[in-house]
Amino acid sequence: MNCRLRLHLGINELLNNSAESDFEELVFWGRIDGMQHEYYICMGVTFTDKYEFPTKRFYWASSADFRFKAFPALNDQHRERVDEFLGPFTGDHTTVHIRVEPELT
Repeated sequence: MNCRLRLHLGINELLNNSAESDFEELVFWGRIDGMQHEYYICMGVTFTDKYEFPTKRFYWASSADFRFKAFPALNDQHRERVDEFLGPFTGDHTTVHIRVEPELT
């Protein structure tokens, strides 16, 4: 099965498995090329009661399986170090760039 068809099926699966409250409109945002696999990004937009500043939720899928998942929230512990990442994307979403140790209480 070609890549374009698998992407189309992955987007349809995201649409079919999403709750009505997840988004009102889903748009294909783009593709990020990696060394092993590509990442595909979709953006879900909700306009109700916030037309000028709609809520946006982002979803990603790898060309390894084309199963879209919601982006996790950015961990504040990583925010300052993100610009240090150099080099091309590998396309392996399991790669750990920064290991954060839990805070001791």
